Amino acid sequence: MTANVVTTDTNNPMLEQEADFERYLDLIDKWHNDEYEDIISGKSVAIIGGGPDIDESAYDRDIVVRLNCHMPDQGGRTDIIYWNNTKIGLRRRQALTASIPDLKFIWINIPAPEAPDLAYWCEKRDVPWGFWGVNDFMRYNDILPEIWWPFEIMEKYDFNPLTGSSAIHHLLKHDIKELFITGLDYYVSYTPNGMPPQWIGIHEILPQMKFLIDKMEEDDRVLVDSTLEEILPKYYEFCGRIKEMGTIIDPVHRDVLFPGHRVELWTPQRMFKIIYEIHQTSPKLFNEICGMVGLLQRGINPYDYARAKHQGKLADLASTAGATT
Repeated sequence: MTANVVTTDTNNPMLEQEADFERYLDLIDKWHNDEYEDIISGKSVAIIGGGPDIDESAYDRDIVVRLNCHMPDQGGRTDIIYWNNTKIGLRRRQALTASIPDLKFIWINIPAPEAPDLAYWCEKRDVPWGFWGVNDFMRYNDILPEIWWPFEIMEKYDFNPLTGSSAIHHLLKHDIKELFITGLDYYVSYTPNGMPPQWIGIHEILPQMKFLIDKMEEDDRVLVDSTLEEILPKYYEFCGRIKEMGTIIDPVHRDVLFPGHRVELWTPQRMFKIIYEIHQTSPKLFNEICGMVGLLQRGINPYDYARAKHQGKLADLASTAGATT
């Protein structure tokens, strides 16, 4: 398959990415993307994330998919790898790939600076590989839209997908028998209070969870381990509650609750982040915010709230509100 690159003009804001993309052009006719369906069609597939709790039944599936560079720490079989654009270095990617016997396929993310070199390396060793991903230059010129599956998620859900979300979306586009997901806990196992972080780098976590919940509801091929069965509804509901709190606390209320902040700089994302961090670091203050939100929902003036707080009369204010509602 040959990329149909549209000649860019001087008004193209992505002109500087054209030279970078030229490195891929010689490889596109060599990729094995079209062979992937034959490898996984009709198969039961397990995808293993980077978390510590892995359901061993994953290895009973026909195909085991891994994400990025977690294989040495986790052990077990690997049939397919989805590499993201993390800058871990060409040599490490080569060493990890070389250490896996009978590797059936490797997906290489295009924005990774070492992607072309890794593709050449795989080609010389008869390791089937393919490109996935998209950069701004490709989107501007409508180049190879068939490998833009992360952008499909971004358009529908308005978030930057983690490698796991991208791989799940891509696998379900194929005629697989089932997709079992394990070792994917949205970083809960790495946080001190057992709560998922709001962000991992450029990736917002809550929409990733909503994405997987939707896939489970829409597609009966999706199965998850007991860890995901527990955390998905629990944390998604909690985070949804925090987002709702952020919408209740309008700019005037924020000025009362968070004095010293520039109200005009607040966004829903920032409000969520502040409240979520407070929950993680100061349970007492978080409970106070919950109480304030409850009062605001009942129509209490924020300045009355601030005055009652200063005078130690919040309980009296609450009882007054209860009598008038």
